[in-house]
Amino acid sequence: MVRIINEHVVLPKGDNIPVHLFPQAKSSRVGDVEWIALPHTIESARILSNLGIKTPSPIRFTYDFPGPHAPFPHQIETAEFLTLNPRAFVTSDMGSGKTAATAWAADYLMTAGIRKRAIIIAPLSTLQRVWGDTIFFSFPHRTCGILHGSREKRLQILAEPHDFYVINPDGLGVILPELENRKDIDLVIVDEVAEFRNQRSDRWAWARRVITPDRWAWGLTGTPTPQAPTDAFAQVKLINPKNLGGMSYTRFRNMTMMQVSTFKWVPKEDAMDRVYEIMQPNIRFRKEDCIQLPPTERIDIEVELSPEQKHHYDTLVKHSLTNIGPTEVKAVNAAVLLQKLVQAAAGLVYGEGGERAKLDAGPRFDELKRQIEKAQSKVIVFVPFTGVLEYVADTVKSWGYSVDIVDGSVAPTRRNQIFLSFQNERDPHVLVAHPRTMAHGLSLVAANTIIWFAPCTSNAVYDQACERVVRPGQTLPTFILHLYGSSAERRIYTALKTRKRMQDVLLDMLAASRGA
Repeated sequence: MVRIINEHVVLPKGDNIPVHLFPQAKSSRVGDVEWIALPHTIESARILSNLGIKTPSPIRFTYDFPGPHAPFPHQIETAEFLTLNPRAFVTSDMGSGKTAATAWAADYLMTAGIRKRAIIIAPLSTLQRVWGDTIFFSFPHRTCGILHGSREKRLQILAEPHDFYVINPDGLGVILPELENRKDIDLVIVDEVAEFRNQRSDRWAWARRVITPDRWAWGLTGTPTPQAPTDAFAQVKLINPKNLGGMSYTRFRNMTMMQVSTFKWVPKEDAMDRVYEIMQPNIRFRKEDCIQLPPTERIDIEVELSPEQKHHYDTLVKHSLTNIGPTEVKAVNAAVLLQKLVQAAAGLVYGEGGERAKLDAGPRFDELKRQIEKAQSKVIVFVPFTGVLEYVADTVKSWGYSVDIVDGSVAPTRRNQIFLSFQNERDPHVLVAHPRTMAHGLSLVAANTIIWFAPCTSNAVYDQACERVVRPGQTLPTFILHLYGSSAERRIYTALKTRKRMQDVLLDMLAASRGA
């Protein structure tokens, strides 16, 4: 049995304990038992744990976990786990506090002199509002440099002696040689590591060059396999390649999936067991097991199509072509047709040349207004098409609500200010956003209602976007509302809620639409 007494690990001496590795070890016999006392350090805890003697990290006993909020027990355990594992994965659910736990672990290692500086590779939307804010508010003794902007600006900030540097994945390629040469940056944190599931991508190659053998590396994600079990392969090869033992992608695919037709593979029953066998060391907590939050309800709300919408929707279904005034709308394949059907149901369709043709979407807007009025606090409206997004924002403004828009055209600085105002100030009351711009890490618990004006077609984006209001700090029941007026939209929402692969349900949805 291991005991921690006066910053020492005290345990019975056994044959498998290599006492010679601990020059400061002391021993004493009490009755028939010989005890040894070792300085309680990260290194001693790691050695003992590797020997199968579970030993807590010193962070649990000597660290004060700074910041505005006391840590949850599972966050302490996560931070402890990371301090003992130079290469590791944290796959706890979204909203479970991975960011703070990881930052605490890094800060502790720096304080102990075990690591010098860290670079955090994270989605663009989280650089300032998630990681920058966490470091600023929790660690006033630390500095953080956001590596974003022109190459010259990134290099200027990189040259400054910060404790933490934060960069988006595509930014790695801009200053890659300089990052490789910074030997004092000896910890790499890859937030949303599942975004590196394609080992043939540039961002994976850049990250691989940054994660050198002498650097610690931690990969964080709540959805390690958003599309298929094989998503894990590239992540493991990036963070802890020794786990693969030289295994090829083809071999791993054959271990986790089976081929059911020429182009279709499906997961085997034990696929996730195989994934977690290689995705090690790994710590995972389910949010519902470790954080008590108000209940969340997901509600499908059917709205009628206006006569104009129904006419063009039915014409697209029958002919894959319709004309809305001077605008020709054509669907060249099944995937494009499905997208056009969703656009028609949402009230704005893109033509062949990118022109936008509005349709009367009165019933859908009436329902949107009704739900905004019913909400107990602020509201987020997700719209997956830029043209429809602007249409929605203008309409909501006309009802007298304060509104801000966040889409890909909004600069990061402005985007950060919008998020900060939404969370902490009276206005805006309604945030109309493209879901991809808010898909990671942000806490927007000033709202308790999310309204999907139209569905997106990515499970990962949907899950992350919905999590913005289902996070620690939420005090109200939360509602995820799905507005739909067509069979295509209804089936997409069903696929999103049940995490079905979109490509697997595409033909079924199309067939149902054609039969409507």
